[in-house]
Amino acid sequence: MSKMRLQGEGVVQKIEHKSVSQQVEEAIKRYIVQKGLRTGDRLPTERELAEMLGVSRSSVREAIVGLQALGIVESKPKVGITVSEPNVASLIHAVAFNSGLNTEKIFQLNEARLVLETAALKLAVEKADQSDYEAMAETIYRMEAKVEAGESCAAEDLAFHQAIVEATHNPILSQSSHTLQEFFHIISAEGVGAGVSPARILSEHKEIYNAFRQKNVGKCEELMTRHLQRYYFAQRQEGDTEK
Repeated sequence: MSKMRLQGEGVVQKIEHKSVSQQVEEAIKRYIVQKGLRTGDRLPTERELAEMLGVSRSSVREAIVGLQALGIVESKPKVGITVSEPNVASLIHAVAFNSGLNTEKIFQLNEARLVLETAALKLAVEKADQSDYEAMAETIYRMEAKVEAGESCAAEDLAFHQAIVEATHNPILSQSSHTLQEFFHIISAEGVGAGVSPARILSEHKEIYNAFRQKNVGKCEELMTRHLQRYYFAQRQEGDTEK
């Protein structure tokens, strides 16, 4: 492949297969890294990128849309293409929602959720304040009322888990968890994981909350792991039944 320079700033590879937008995405990401661009820095225009890479503007446009979905760049009128603020949630959102819902993805995202929530517990226990305790307790009260009324409590279930991660006071963890909870809220509406008893979930939430208030990190991690694994196995059983 031939190489081109743009105004003497960085080397990019010219793309021979002009219709492969994923290659354009990779080229733009390499450019951002090689140039050391930071949040808010401007990239070359759509026309300039097309000339640099030897591709059509439509290919560049498609690549930019993909990079926007990943939260890597932004494109605004009168501003141009700029580097976005790092946002892990955007990446998770793209993985969860942009390539179609399937059983294996649900399993993988549930594994990610298990890792994130159990790993966040220690930090959450250390940094939680009274407002965090109240937020967790409120989700339990609301869920209890829904269980007694025989109503769906999926939203309260997920809100409890989000409240725990919010207690870390770490925006990146909170954003990542919120995106995962959004995904699981959608699939719960589809009946996925419905084999888990709401009354049992409520009971386990209370156990986790009590251990959290006692600042017993080990007990919290044990309870949370068991709690999320039960949901995971319920999904596995449903997936096996569908085969």
